[in-house]
Amino acid sequence: MAKSNLKEKEETTGKTTGLFIKQIKMKDNRALITLSDDNDFRTQNGDFNVKDEVTEEFKTLWHNALEIVVALTPQLGKEVSALRLNHIQFFYDKKGFLSDVSFSVIWTFDSQGHVLNLNYTKFPIHKPELSETVVAISGKHEELLHEILKAAKAYMNGETRTKQTSLNLTVVK
Repeated sequence: MAKSNLKEKEETTGKTTGLFIKQIKMKDNRALITLSDDNDFRTQNGDFNVKDEVTEEFKTLWHNALEIVVALTPQLGKEVSALRLNHIQFFYDKKGFLSDVSFSVIWTFDSQGHVLNLNYTKFPIHKPELSETVVAISGKHEELLHEILKAAKAYMNGETRTKQTSLNLTVVK
């Protein structure tokens, strides 16, 4: 399985430190990313906003996440073209691995533009020890979530639609 917090660590290590991607919200082809640590003594939060648009790959991954919503609510399968994923919220366990996910989806259900906000709150990532009656995120959808997290990290590192290059400025004394 992929590692959820995109940090290089062993599966046997204890608590991980650093900032985690807690939420990704898409607005006007830009990703608004909320970061937070998981420290028991203090919490550091921050928002990461870039004025440039996301790459086509990120946009495709984001749209593909609607597959997860349709898997959770099969009745929406025929309405997928009327669905828009608003945000994904990520939850991590004490070791720093992805444990639960929440979705917010906007459904335009008629030609007049009326919408319903569909909130999918805290669905667990499938684990073998879960009961068969628990609705959980499947393995292939977990991999898609990890790909979205990787794309968000690349976006924060400057991989945008225009992919601006470094100016290589030097400080003159």
